Amino acid sequence: MNNSRLNKLLARQQGLKEAINHERRQGRLRKQKALFGAAKRAGLLDLTDDEIEMALREYQQTHNQNSNDIGYKS
Repeated sequence: MNNSRLNKLLARQQGLKEAINHERRQGRLRKQKALFGAAKRAGLLDLTDDEIEMALREYQQTHNQNSNDIGYKS
C-alpha cells in the first residue's frame, strides 16, 4: 500500500475517533442538562439558567481535572 493511501486511512481513523469522542462529550452534557432541568422542574433547584450553565462548567472542569490526575481523559 502506498504511503499517501496509508496517510489518508490514518487521517480518516483519527477523524472518526475524534467524532466519537465529541459525541460522547455532547451526550454527557445533554444528560447533565436534562438532569438539572428535571431537578429544577421538580422544584429541587432554585437556579437560573445562567447559574445552571455555570454549575455545569464547574462540574465539567472538576471532572476533567480529576480525570487528568488519574491519568486518563473521559
